[in-house]
Amino acid sequence: MILTHHSGLPRDYAKGLFTRDPEPFTNLVHLIKDEYAAYPPDYVFSYSNAGLTLLGHAVEQVSGRPFATYMDERILRPLGMNHSPFSPGPAASPAMSKAYRNGKETDDFALRDVPAGGLNATVLDLGRFVSAIFAGGRAGDRRILRPETVAEMLRPQNTAVALDLTFRVGLGWMLSGLGDINFQNAGPVAHHAGATVAFSSQLIALPEHKLGVVVLANSFSATPAVSKIATDTLGLALEAKAGIKQPERRPSGTNDASLPPETAKGFVGHYSTLAGLANIYDRGGGLRADILGQTSCPAATGSSG
Repeated sequence: MILTHHSGLPRDYAKGLFTRDPEPFTNLVHLIKDEYAAYPPDYVFSYSNAGLTLLGHAVEQVSGRPFATYMDERILRPLGMNHSPFSPGPAASPAMSKAYRNGKETDDFALRDVPAGGLNATVLDLGRFVSAIFAGGRAGDRRILRPETVAEMLRPQNTAVALDLTFRVGLGWMLSGLGDINFQNAGPVAHHAGATVAFSSQLIALPEHKLGVVVLANSFSATPAVSKIATDTLGLALEAKAGIKQPERRPSGTNDASLPPETAKGFVGHYSTLAGLANIYDRGGGLRADILGQTSCPAATGSSG
């Protein structure tokens, strides 16, 4: 259930998650051992970096090898991903991009939960990963995963979870019903985004057509552009390869509709989202949402009529 994010584990243990000198991720098992589950298992999709980090701890326990070393030896290098290590902070490599915030160079804080978000990958290496998925788990003449394992990764795992509605998730892959990543007449869509304090990424694949796109950015504020560029580019590639044209996408825009005050009060509270903890509150005349250090205005409030 960890790979489908239905384990009920908390999304994050925020204290010490991003810092200049993180403690070993293996300490997380002690940090959350007295925490309550956020939900019953298999109750609702709730992305959990903590869960993936505990899974990385389990890999260490079973293999007897450090997580980063095991992944490098058994997965990354066999795939040809020779420039994509797991590490707490930015990779010590000339291929590593500098980070920017508000147009100025900045430092990206180190991440404690390495298994969940510590892969510093290049576009070419991620392309090799996608190619192996399309090849049923092979990289050249070498088999990394069994084809039935790859098929299971891309199979919807949550069809029996009523609260997930139309959203589908595989093993580690988002499959449908998330944001603007929807393609018509293209078969299954597999995707996964990523972000740290100063970097953003999006990977989208159409396994039926063996088409995939990877977009990386060295500024977190580029996140909306990263997703749009990836989606639009893949749409053009699908049209060029298979003649399947996607309908024109309308910009999301902002919902300017006013809400009656009594309705707006029902939205106030704290929410667990794919981007982290969100706080929605009423600041006299309109709802505000704080998430990842940014404030937005979802909707205005007005008198009921």
